[in-house]
Amino acid sequence: MKFIKITLLSIAFNLIILGFASAYYFAIPQMYFSHGSDFAKLYYRCASCTVATENAINDFAKEDYNIIMGGLETDFLFSSILLADYNIKTIQVGCMSTPEMSCYNIKIHELLFNKFGNNFLNKAYKEARQLDKSLHEK
Repeated sequence: MKFIKITLLSIAFNLIILGFASAYYFAIPQMYFSHGSDFAKLYYRCASCTVATENAINDFAKEDYNIIMGGLETDFLFSSILLADYNIKTIQVGCMSTPEMSCYNIKIHELLFNKFGNNFLNKAYKEARQLDKSLHEK
């Protein structure tokens, strides 16, 4: 009888461990992808900080500019201006990012600042604010 109890407890314990492992590999990563497939594609390409940095350099060379925006949802006008004026796509990640994605973002920002100047994000933001004000005044 003790053997059966021990066996059932070990099976239950293994199922719990299997459940946590499944959540880690299948459910938890999906939290990152609630904002679209662009981030998912970028996430899976950036296995390490070194690889992420190389990907940023390669994307920049192909003029496939992506910047990762964390925190609150990025303003639609701001994202539209970046896309229209600079061909830069904004990828929203929510509140949390990974270290690898930060490496990508740091490198792509460095390259974009060298190309467009240190003030291009501020210019786009100011333009978005002016457009937003003019839309609300009417």
